[in-house]
Amino acid sequence: SVPPSVVDVIPRNGARDVDPDVEVRLDFSEPVVIDSGGIEILVDSASIGFEKRVLDSNTLILKLPEGENLAGREFIIRADGRRIYDLSGLTMSDTVVSYRFTTLSLAQTGSISGHLISNIEKKELLMVEAIRDDGKFKRAVRAGADGEFLIEYLLPGKYSLFVWYDKDGDCIFDGGKVFPYTPSEPFWFPENRIRVRARWETAGEEVILD
Repeated sequence: SVPPSVVDVIPRNGARDVDPDVEVRLDFSEPVVIDSGGIEILVDSASIGFEKRVLDSNTLILKLPEGENLAGREFIIRADGRRIYDLSGLTMSDTVVSYRFTTLSLAQTGSISGHLISNIEKKELLMVEAIRDDGKFKRAVRAGADGEFLIEYLLPGKYSLFVWYDKDGDCIFDGGKVFPYTPSEPFWFPENRIRVRARWETAGEEVILD
């Protein structure tokens, strides 16, 4: 019998410049049971609390505490194989497996703030994504009820914006399907071109949605 294993982890092991608001995702090879202490998160070598939820039978999401300053920190995710086992009781391993990543430092990043101009009533369902020109960095946030938005933790560079109406509220753009035909969520590519500098907020962007 083959024991369960971790087949994927997000952020990737060794990743740098990770969004401080990241949710950690662990994908297992099969459904597992995790005893108390089976998963631990360390920030700069100190253990912290987290919320745990099951996305599906094989996937675990770890949400880091809100309100904590988690920028510019080193994270270690520890999975104790002796406390993780499949539905038949077979343990994952007799060792502790560790995954590391480092979040963006505030000193490295800037931000964009502004206002969405649109006749859409429920502006709080609009998502605003800043995409750097090289395509290697992007970050999305939900707009406020009045269309205001603030996108933090952006690496320096030139950015364009992508806006979509998040009908299902999952914060993920749904591009629709060809068969069976399902239309995409409404989306816009505003003309705004924005330069982001470290330790600087580019404020007052008026984003017009036609």
